[in-house]
Amino acid sequence: PNLVLERALFVRERSDGLYHVITYLTSKMIDELMVNCVGSAIVSAIVFYGLKLQGEWILFWLAYFVAVCVGVSM
Repeated sequence: PNLVLERALFVRERSDGLYHVITYLTSKMIDELMVNCVGSAIVSAIVFYGLKLQGEWILFWLAYFVAVCVGVSM
């Protein structure tokens, strides 16, 4: 979604020769993954421990993280 919103900025900076397409896309992907990682860790910890779920939190977080990343990409 951010790529669509920032299209005009990307086109202007790309035409100025500031960076390559792969550099921009890689940096945006890393940025989105870090934001989603932190946000999903906080939310999944609140839900997991708030509901006193059994099992491993890391698996719960990983499933939630993947679901958030898929949702953002659509």
